[in-house]
Amino acid sequence: MRKKLVIIGLGVLFLLSILVNGSPFIFGDGYGYFHNAKTLVTTGSFLELKEPEYFPYTGHAVTEQNGKFVTSYPPGSSILLWPFLTVSKFFDSGTIYTDYYKAFDGHSVADGLAVLLAASFYAFLSLVIIYKILKSLGFNSKISLISVVVVYIGSYALSYTEQFASYSHIYEIFAVSTLLYFLIQFGKKFEYKYTLFAGAAAGLLVLIRPVDVVIVIPILFFVFAYRNTKSSILFILGAIPSALIFFLYNTINFGNPLSTGYGSSEKLFDFTKFNLVNLLFSDVRGWYIYSPVMLIGSIGLLIYAWRNRPSFLIYLAPCILLILTYSFWPNWWAGDSLGQRFFLVLIPFMAIGIAVSLRGAQRQSNLIQTIAIFFIATLTIYSLTITILYRITPTDELYKTNAVTAEKYPEVTPAERFTPFDILNYHKELIDQGEFKFPNKLIQGFNGGRSLLLLALGQTYPIAKLEKISDLTFIIHLIPNNINSPVISNVRIGIQQSSNYYVFTFKNVDLSKTSEIQLDCSIESDCVIKNSINEFTKEVLSTTEITSKQIELSSDLKIDFEAGENIKLVDYKLKNL
Repeated sequence: MRKKLVIIGLGVLFLLSILVNGSPFIFGDGYGYFHNAKTLVTTGSFLELKEPEYFPYTGHAVTEQNGKFVTSYPPGSSILLWPFLTVSKFFDSGTIYTDYYKAFDGHSVADGLAVLLAASFYAFLSLVIIYKILKSLGFNSKISLISVVVVYIGSYALSYTEQFASYSHIYEIFAVSTLLYFLIQFGKKFEYKYTLFAGAAAGLLVLIRPVDVVIVIPILFFVFAYRNTKSSILFILGAIPSALIFFLYNTINFGNPLSTGYGSSEKLFDFTKFNLVNLLFSDVRGWYIYSPVMLIGSIGLLIYAWRNRPSFLIYLAPCILLILTYSFWPNWWAGDSLGQRFFLVLIPFMAIGIAVSLRGAQRQSNLIQTIAIFFIATLTIYSLTITILYRITPTDELYKTNAVTAEKYPEVTPAERFTPFDILNYHKELIDQGEFKFPNKLIQGFNGGRSLLLLALGQTYPIAKLEKISDLTFIIHLIPNNINSPVISNVRIGIQQSSNYYVFTFKNVDLSKTSEIQLDCSIESDCVIKNSINEFTKEVLSTTEITSKQIELSSDLKIDFEAGENIKLVDYKLKNL
């Protein structure tokens, strides 16, 4: 009864966390996975010939090649996401010029919620499976439950469930957890159906992220070496459907079953540099620096593999191979992300290591048990603290206050150079300033879009969105925030054309409803407003000064906005301002 109450309590906390922190927005790499799933929903295949409405927001994730809109990201996680987006399509409405969510991020709120729900579902399912793995390996309920919680929080999987829900990492965790579970079940019951299921999970894992094939290779070798021919054949048969989907996807989009598009557009490996130390110990995304509890998990896994030699190929070798593989990855810091996300897929293995460490401490004196639990709890709380603070930190600004990392890691993009210590120091300085604006600064510093709670409370800004009619004619759409909050503001539009700078100021604009302003700069050396939503004034200044929040419309035409303190200029190049 007590165990059930604990599990129910953790489930309730999980749901509350999604409500408070969950963000129904897609960012960065997530658009590649979303595009594949959305294409399946809209066309019934992996082929998209029509430009999607969200295409201008996708950045590097989706490109146009030979009349097709393609992404180099594999389709594994997209297949798991597909049923959720199938449901959400019935709730899609509005356009990028009329709907707040589409104007801000290119997709509907229904699609954003579907992505968040899918990640939460597979995360919860993964945690249940990892718990069952630990129980199957002989760990008691208490150790198994603590280990699952520790690895989930200590690895930043929480952020990739709720904040970066569109990324593939939660789906990786699900696939590798399922693979290990069925392998263990086969070892216990020797029923051949489990090797078939394990093979299907292995195929799905590689289909989600092809580099994870290095996890499957030693496991496949174990199946060949320690089991009979029938189990080996069934394992391979289970993986064949995913292989066929992979080849079909590549053929449709890139004309060759072995061409992924990713490899042809970017250098995946650089064998002239070995980044193992950076991956593990760098303050810029080092695994053991961001997630020190994983060091405990790694040591525990080493002990487990040493005591159970045959298990080396199943549990330890996959971790070693994956870490070594990413050591040759040029972008070893994994871009603008939290923690070492490349190693999130190792969560089930680390859970075993944590469980071994806890069981070892349990066999010692009460004092040692207390010290061990306190140590593991402290390391986990440290990562949880970074998780929470990262959510409310403008990390793209932190590089300006840390010149040391620029010298240490010149290959890292400046805005991506932040460290956990930069995050902690940023908030320490805010507190030290003793300003009453502290809560406001936290809301302004949100990463990954507003959470469900803040969206429900209307803690968003109206949006100014630009639509190009011709080379020198535009419509400026003013879109209210997500709950149509009553906002009255002066709207200031600055236009720079050649050496002239025009300033149009509209008085007392009602930003609780959608409105339009047509701007025509086709007249020589002048820009005019074709229709007026309110009384406005016009100034002509001889200056080239323009704010950083600008859109370059042509070689000699730029635009920027000011509207008191509560409007955002949104364009696919500037949507995160």
